[in-house]
Amino acid sequence: MSLPVELLHSVPRLRHVAYVDLASLVYNLADYMQTSEWEYEYIWGERKWTPVKVTYVIGRYLGLIDYPLAFIYHHMLGLTPTQCNILFDIAGCSALTGATFGEILMFLRVYILSGCSKIVGWYLTIHFSVLLLVIFACAIVYLKSLVYSPSPFPTLIACYMSHSNRRYLSVMYGVVLVHQITVMFLSLWFGLRNFRHSRNPLLLILYRDGTLYFIILSAVSIANVAVVIAGPFEYQTLFLTAQRALHSTLSTRIILKMREMARRDLVFRSMAHASHGGLQFADVDFEEDGSIPRFTSRQHEFIAAGGPAMFSKHLRWAGGTGSETVSTGWGPDADADVGLATQGRDFELETRRSKD
Repeated sequence: MSLPVELLHSVPRLRHVAYVDLASLVYNLADYMQTSEWEYEYIWGERKWTPVKVTYVIGRYLGLIDYPLAFIYHHMLGLTPTQCNILFDIAGCSALTGATFGEILMFLRVYILSGCSKIVGWYLTIHFSVLLLVIFACAIVYLKSLVYSPSPFPTLIACYMSHSNRRYLSVMYGVVLVHQITVMFLSLWFGLRNFRHSRNPLLLILYRDGTLYFIILSAVSIANVAVVIAGPFEYQTLFLTAQRALHSTLSTRIILKMREMARRDLVFRSMAHASHGGLQFADVDFEEDGSIPRFTSRQHEFIAAGGPAMFSKHLRWAGGTGSETVSTGWGPDADADVGLATQGRDFELETRRSKD
């Protein structure tokens, strides 16, 4: 029995989608191997579980669910249409959830670049809530519209999607694209406004890399919109897994980079205090040569994931008439306890040698 020409074209197209998914998995594994030491130091090196650490772990490792399911979806022959539908639904929801947590980390970067402005914080909260509502609504309607048929090539293709409402998928991709462009311009604006005179290499790297990440994600979103609107039916999810992998790796890299900057900030301040030898630590100009990071107390707070767990062994939060010392996970010097106190919006470090 001869098959329609269009159906014959489905085989190579579906194989292309499977290859892109496999390439996305390989890319994710390669990124993990490259950043594993970095991650151990700045994420697993802290004992306390904080909101951003939880967000990081979910965004980073939820792929352990959707990548294997996507592989089974494409390569395990003999699946029934119902099984294919269930696999795609679970993998799609997992990928969407992982990308959502990755976006939270991207929003955190914008908030840090803004100087932790309360107005910006409220805007980003509303922006994220609307984005989440629209994307998940479109995703649910799209997933409900999927229809699977027995594979016309059971020895080549495991799952065959015969119908879907691509309009909702294109709307979802379009909303993501508008969101990413908006956030990219916000990042550019805050970076130019707050750091254009800074010669600090770490700040410049954070600004440059973060902007590059948004450009890459926007380019993938444009490709997704173009393929869904103008491409063949089989290509509607061609770059879905690729976008999910990029969201995961790029957003988690941003957090690792910010934590590296925050830790160096504390170490440099401790060294500067020791070299000046005076108690008037707040009078030292740490950015005089542009080589040392400088963060406000609120920026440190949010980079540390909602708590001081990534700081030194003892943090002193000074304000008003009292102070509080909080035990934390690491110290740059094994023989010293490095205390941190806020004065105005800036941190003041006090190095205290152990009495023992």
